[in-house]
Amino acid sequence: MLFRTDSRKGKLVASASPLARRLGIRRDMPMAEAKALLRHRSKQSEEQTPFFLREHDPVADREAIEQLAWTLEKFSPVVGLEQNFSQIDNRKKAKANPMFGPSSLLMDVTGLGHLFGGLESLAKQLQTFCGQLGYLASVAIADTTGLAWGAAHFCSDHGGYPVIVPACDQEVMEALPVLALRLSAESTEILLKLGIETIGQLLQIQRVQLSARLGSHLLKRLDQMSGRIDEPIVACQRDAEFLAEEILDYPTSDRETIEVVVSRLVDRLSKEMKTQQLGGLQWVVRLVEQKIGATVRPPVELRLNLFQPTADKSHVMPLVAMQLEQALLPGKISRRIKAGPNFKRSKRQAKYGRRAGIEVQRIAVEVVTCVRVVARQRQLFDETSGLNKQALAALINRLSSRLGVANVVSPTLRKGAQPECSYRLKPLVDPAAVKKHLQKVVAPRRQLPPSFSHVLSRPLKLIQPPVPVAVTRRVRVATDQKDTAFLEPASISVSSHVNRTVQAIGQSWGPERIETGWWQGKMVRRDYWRVLTDQGRLLWVFYDLKTQQWYLHGEF
Repeated sequence: MLFRTDSRKGKLVASASPLARRLGIRRDMPMAEAKALLRHRSKQSEEQTPFFLREHDPVADREAIEQLAWTLEKFSPVVGLEQNFSQIDNRKKAKANPMFGPSSLLMDVTGLGHLFGGLESLAKQLQTFCGQLGYLASVAIADTTGLAWGAAHFCSDHGGYPVIVPACDQEVMEALPVLALRLSAESTEILLKLGIETIGQLLQIQRVQLSARLGSHLLKRLDQMSGRIDEPIVACQRDAEFLAEEILDYPTSDRETIEVVVSRLVDRLSKEMKTQQLGGLQWVVRLVEQKIGATVRPPVELRLNLFQPTADKSHVMPLVAMQLEQALLPGKISRRIKAGPNFKRSKRQAKYGRRAGIEVQRIAVEVVTCVRVVARQRQLFDETSGLNKQALAALINRLSSRLGVANVVSPTLRKGAQPECSYRLKPLVDPAAVKKHLQKVVAPRRQLPPSFSHVLSRPLKLIQPPVPVAVTRRVRVATDQKDTAFLEPASISVSSHVNRTVQAIGQSWGPERIETGWWQGKMVRRDYWRVLTDQGRLLWVFYDLKTQQWYLHGEF
């Protein structure tokens, strides 16, 4: 029995075995009630029936059913996953059900019966094969996808004989409950409240009334089950695997030879990806060393995390050559494994006391992450023709490979009033968030409405930490405002490494009070001013209300 944790209702039953269902345990039942039924069952019967409780893992279930779909391709070339009702109706605005998880597989076996000795033999072989893999399968074959799904769920006992629905058999469809139509929970609840439990009762009502009261999706589902409308099966396709390797006749440590082989493998993978309109975002080059005695050295891996996906060898090879130059230097390999007794040290190794290089026996190049690249035709009068995005991506890739991913960053805004904490430096090439970053790169940009915020509200140059300065305020003649916080700055004195300069302030804007919350640690209370000096410098200064000291924090 599987359980899931709900934030409001606590632990609920996610799935139950056939024996647990016979005891009255149902889905979404509280675990306390389910355990009470199990204890009551154990008291009534002398035999102790073991029940295993496990937490439900939807991600593992999805991976397992996809793996099963790929395994069942030996029976049919088209094997797909069960879809939600919103996916079947092609409702683009419908919200996806987060609790929906496919539990059934759909196969197209049209014209394949004679290859397995008939449809009955095909169904038995399929059920036996699933049983050998540890699955308790329910198999049904019908003319339509909807009828086969309903017969497998409501006409077949799990683990029993397969159900073969004869062609043009109206009685089987009419005997199925309305749950077999795979409607939404709201539509199914309305039908059950009206007393309509089977599809036969539903067919006795006129189509005009059904469409007016329940919508056109109900008629579409009925037509799909009867065969009036085709319901295609979306095949569960595997991710493209791009891997090329080459075994050398003789081990070598020559960098130019290794680079030539890697270039040949990269060129092979690039041609394969271009035919499918794909681009590699993460490349891995593995250098497998020669086995010496009983010692097996782990391969040397060179990883390339790119800013934009590419299938061009001219973009990948300079980055690979740069890493090869660093990896094949003597004594630069981090994996140090002592050689066996039959390994003879060369004169250079005996002199320097370390390995002079690696002896590469096998070279492999793999594209770990590949995505579809959208090719867009440029307009005749393209305003952004001067911006070469490919050259920019190549520059970012070279800098990331040379300086490190963590050293090539871009500022991103964060929530917070304190200027020091209102941004963070994010790497341009982020391997951890490659899928999310990819959507920003490949997807066409949506035109946003123009922003009318003041461009001078924050300085481009932020001084960190702030520099203490001396500021004098203007003296007001009127006595109606006694609050000194609104007195405008008159002059500013900035200390440099050589001398101290005093500049008069011609114009100022402010104050802008910034305060932080108690939950952020040390309290910050500041009054910010934008001041324009007589020398033409536009500065951003603030007055600390706690220490009563002026600071220079930025310059526009």
